[in-house]
Amino acid sequence: SEIFFYERALTSEQQGKIRTYLGMKYAITLDANLDNDQIGYTYILSNGTVVWDGNTAPSINFHRNVAGLVRDDESGMFINKSKSSANGATVTMMVPGHNACGQGTQSELSVNHSAIYWVHNGLVGNNVNFDPSDPDVCGEVENMTGRVWLVKKTNLAEQTVTMRFSASDGFPYASSAYEVFLLVGESAEALNNGQYLQAIPTTFVDGEHQINYTFTEEYTYFALGAKASPSACETCGFSGTKKIEFTNSTWARGDLDRVFDVGDNVSVRVNAKIENTGSANSQFYNRYPRASSTKSLREYRRRNLDQYM
Repeated sequence: SEIFFYERALTSEQQGKIRTYLGMKYAITLDANLDNDQIGYTYILSNGTVVWDGNTAPSINFHRNVAGLVRDDESGMFINKSKSSANGATVTMMVPGHNACGQGTQSELSVNHSAIYWVHNGLVGNNVNFDPSDPDVCGEVENMTGRVWLVKKTNLAEQTVTMRFSASDGFPYASSAYEVFLLVGESAEALNNGQYLQAIPTTFVDGEHQINYTFTEEYTYFALGAKASPSACETCGFSGTKKIEFTNSTWARGDLDRVFDVGDNVSVRVNAKIENTGSANSQFYNRYPRASSTKSLREYRRRNLDQYM
């Protein structure tokens, strides 16, 4: 924490700059009116440059998890990596190759009084489900966050950043079980209608989905799309172990195939067969396999050939 002492009363503008300084340094979502969550806050640099105005279009509906990359030489503000310190934050951004969060000793942004700020619209658990076969939906995305982020770029021609997306109440797809896409659109409404300009795949690294992206416009809207990974087991949502017991009630003598429900929406299929080598005796003895007294599956007696399951 920091404490400031002054020998005189500060003007509202000066107080605003101090609050902004602390908000930018510690990735704090400032609030101009605690009784009205629709009233945002204006973040300003030491020279008066506005890097985020939460009370004018298009920013007025975006006032959640405010964070930014900032360069302000006069105030010694060098933020090269940031993630909102408020609950529910999903997005981390950093200048590529820079991994120290918070205040640095020098800026990786090329221009003084510049910034990249990102804020979301506050939607929680409102995920849009698409039909990939719908001709009005671009790409193969099956799900999309109802939460949309707005990014503002200030005093930079373009800026490449590394973006990382971690689990939150607005992003339930932070898992290797999903392929996640950065969806860039013209507006929040367009994104929610499945009309996005870009669908860029991310990479799953150390528990987060990650991508490098270059911001070229003053304002950019994005959401996160997902589809189930082909290699993922979507129903294996349990910890610990599951046990299958072979008894006369769970496995009838001579059965060769059965599905066991082991709970937690997990089913296990057991199939028994003899490797076919062309012999006429490639079969189990009558009423084998069968449950044994140890609740395992007894394969004997069998004729001549090796059996496998």
